[in-house]
Amino acid sequence: MEKREVALVVPDISDDLQLAETMRDRLGLIGWPLPWNMERDHSGNLHFELSRPGMSYQIYLNASAGLARIEAQRTGPAPILHFLHGSTEGIPGSKFMTAWGIYTEITTWFTLFALCSGIWLWIKHGKTGGELFFGLLGSSVVSIAMLLYLYFQG
Repeated sequence: MEKREVALVVPDISDDLQLAETMRDRLGLIGWPLPWNMERDHSGNLHFELSRPGMSYQIYLNASAGLARIEAQRTGPAPILHFLHGSTEGIPGSKFMTAWGIYTEITTWFTLFALCSGIWLWIKHGKTGGELFFGLLGSSVVSIAMLLYLYFQG
């Protein structure tokens, strides 16, 4: 777990979610603030969790001292793969991830084109049906195994 403190001015915003989003942007982090994990104490200090694929942050804002304590913990590669292969949306605060939906569409259509043209060329150039069948069967087994792994592991 990585811990750090950052000095900054905490704005006087009464809405917890809006304050969490503002602080996320000021701290240069990306992800979704989790409203169900937000707590504000009697002094006005806010504690919230920020989540993104592969990383979870616990953020403690001390408004009177002008400090943000950040505890970052990696969640592993499985949530990243799950998000990348199951989402067409971006991550709040991220410049790169806003283009993920476009990248996903282009990659999907290119893969389908490569698959269909590859099978067509394989059949056209005299490969026997047995070779084609076992090639497709092998790649299908590997694909299903990867899908099961991602489903059960992340």
